[in-house]
Amino acid sequence: MGVRVIRKFCRGCGQSRPFEKRQLNWILHLLLVLLTGGLWLIVLILLVLGRVLEPFRCRECGRARY
Repeated sequence: MGVRVIRKFCRGCGQSRPFEKRQLNWILHLLLVLLTGGLWLIVLILLVLGRVLEPFRCRECGRARY
């Protein structure tokens, strides 16, 4: 899994900090969709929805930022 990093102001730290959010390994999941005849697509949709709703988190203090 990859990590997407952005730099924003953290209210917890009081400074500009890097925030990160986990990303999906699209190649792996698309390969699983092909190998399972589309059954993995249900899992993939749930994973995508989970990642969309997951907030970015400060690397220093862990505070969430939506």
